[in-house]
Amino acid sequence: MSEQHIDILDEREQKEDAALETFQKELKWQDESIDDCIFDVTKPDIPVSYTYDWRGVIFSPLGGLTGLNGRPGNGKTMTFSMMIAAALRGEYCGLRCLIDNATCLYVDTEMEVVNHQRTVRRIYDMVGWPQMVKQERFNSIMLREVNDASARWRKVLKAIWQYKPNMVFLDGMIDIVNDFNDNKECQERIYQCMAVASHYNISVWCLLHLNPGSEKAVGHLGSFLERKATDIFVTSKDEDTQTMKVKHVKQRLKKVEDVHFRVEDDERHYGHPVILGEAEVQEAIEERLSEEPLVMKMDWGPKGFSFSEIAEFMKPQGIKGVKKIYAEINLALKNGLIRQEPNKRYYLNNPQTNQDTQMSLDEDNSAPF
Repeated sequence: MSEQHIDILDEREQKEDAALETFQKELKWQDESIDDCIFDVTKPDIPVSYTYDWRGVIFSPLGGLTGLNGRPGNGKTMTFSMMIAAALRGEYCGLRCLIDNATCLYVDTEMEVVNHQRTVRRIYDMVGWPQMVKQERFNSIMLREVNDASARWRKVLKAIWQYKPNMVFLDGMIDIVNDFNDNKECQERIYQCMAVASHYNISVWCLLHLNPGSEKAVGHLGSFLERKATDIFVTSKDEDTQTMKVKHVKQRLKKVEDVHFRVEDDERHYGHPVILGEAEVQEAIEERLSEEPLVMKMDWGPKGFSFSEIAEFMKPQGIKGVKKIYAEINLALKNGLIRQEPNKRYYLNNPQTNQDTQMSLDEDNSAPF
């Protein structure tokens, strides 16, 4: 080492020693020990164990958090059912679990007991287990009736300690904090979840809703989860084909291909999510597009129809939800059967009935578009 370099080091150390008494003294960092945080480069490589494989891509490591986001009714609990079934069976519709004889804990914070039971029954059916027979590799707890968020979290911790699962599926993370917009509380809870995953070397799945009209999960809780999770998945529903999609939106390794599934009914009405191949997805799209939209049964004239008029026609047909009405209208639009004009009314795509709708006197500006 050159004398010049030694002089530079000596000068820097002198300055640092002098600054020790004054630099950000109020933080009291001078007496803080870092001995237990120093990384030991001499240790052998630590094996990384991932829990799942989808089409050759591994994801969701032991020791990490995985987030699952989505809107209500868009298949989040069904996705959990698939993940748990794959873990307990070893494979489900091509989704493979990489942990031998995996054990799972399902934590439900919001469903009524009848719906919690239906979810458990569904998982048993998917795995192939006889109903109403206790299985040591799968446990579930219900926290709907626990009023205090901190008490819910303590019960989650107790269940993890008691059952020692490989994977935890927390269906309703919003219910383990008192305020999902409390920055301090949410940060602490996410750090606690990370500590649990590391301490037990398990995979912790955290389900959280998206904000209305946004692709972001709710509140500060969602922001912290997005930053700290190893993987984030988002579920969505295609109203045209009635299929669900699970999209990998954050990853530390390779991105997982989209997972498409539909929910098929069964004799007990548990509902079974069935993963679809690419050809089956395309077939569902083509099948839906080949159907005649209900709006085509309306008596289309030159004045067309407003959204509210179409909605009134749909009610006797059993189509009452706004999303379902949109789906019928969008199907007709996609097939080029109707069009929407700037006056927000819909018209039959027939040259014989076209008119200058810009001059129409019966515009309906109350339509939601």
